[in-house]
Amino acid sequence: MKIPAGLLFLIVLLVLLAALVGGQIWAMTGSIAWDCVAAVASAGLLGLCVRFLIHRLATGGRRFFGEY
Repeated sequence: MKIPAGLLFLIVLLVLLAALVGGQIWAMTGSIAWDCVAAVASAGLLGLCVRFLIHRLATGGRRFFGEY
């Protein structure tokens, strides 16, 4: 299965933004625990926000990672 370029871009963007948010929290607090919490929370929120874009970019309509 070939991943479309747009989908790959969204995945990379999601990971980089989550790392950026986590890094900013770590820089402000010095806590690695809060860093991880912020990175996971921001990745979850951003993932929900771009979910509809993933469905549009996925080949085969709504079938994406086993969804029907």
